[in-house]
Amino acid sequence: MDLHNNNVGYSLGNQAIINGWSEEELLNNVINAANNGKLQLGF
Repeated sequence: MDLHNNNVGYSLGNQAIINGWSEEELLNNVINAANNGKLQLGF
């Protein structure tokens, strides 16, 4: 789970750098990834 989520975060970070996202845009994309099931949650 952690490695998967780290990979998603790394990819989003790279996209943020390449596309010049603001912190708010990056946060919105992280929230979208969580809402769309791209992040794994462990309870």
